[in-house]
Amino acid sequence: MQNQRVYHYPDVNMLLACETICNTLQKNIGDLSVIQPQWSNEYVSNLHERIDYCIDHYLDIDPEKKLRHAAALFMSIQERALRDVYFLKKQLETSFKEDKNLLKDILMLLGYDAYLDETFEKDPKALIHLLATFKSGLTDSIRKKIIAKGMSPLLIERILDFHEDLKLKDMSFDTGETPEKEVSAEALQVFNSIYREVSDICKLASCYFHFDTLKKDQFSFNKVVGKQVIQKYFSPGIN
Repeated sequence: MQNQRVYHYPDVNMLLACETICNTLQKNIGDLSVIQPQWSNEYVSNLHERIDYCIDHYLDIDPEKKLRHAAALFMSIQERALRDVYFLKKQLETSFKEDKNLLKDILMLLGYDAYLDETFEKDPKALIHLLATFKSGLTDSIRKKIIAKGMSPLLIERILDFHEDLKLKDMSFDTGETPEKEVSAEALQVFNSIYREVSDICKLASCYFHFDTLKKDQFSFNKVVGKQVIQKYFSPGIN
């Protein structure tokens, strides 16, 4: 088995998923280190270094390196952006419940009707489009109306900032398709070891977060790899 992959993903996707999961482990280290003491900050840093080494030394593919950083940034933004846009929608529905027509127009202009459901299916393209539509649809008139109803200007600005973060960090690249690179037996052995280690992290962490669906999904290897549709969905021109 040493010369065979123990995973069915392309090498680069597997390693990018491992890095994303490692980032999630770092964010939840306070909770998870209690149940698994060896998951310390030092352990996470070491795992990061080993994953980075695999990508840089064995693969050495620049587009994937760029994707790696973009994916990590997107994952860090996604959860916070979803929380804020969903909370604002609930505020709008509560505050404009007596004016259904105006509420319908606002939700349409801000992108909720077109993209919100897909964002909760973890479609990166949908979240990017929702944030872009939110920015373009938030006219001065709409902004004044919703602030007059008690919406927080700071919350609105924070949602706009998520869109700007995606632009400033160059999340609009298109890497295209990269053929699987042949790797040595040594590399394959290291890849298998990394995959097994991170898979074990996923099994324990997803069990711990069993009743927290969002966090549980962040420790699902298949779902994390699935989010790498970022690679196909990010297209030039986030306005």
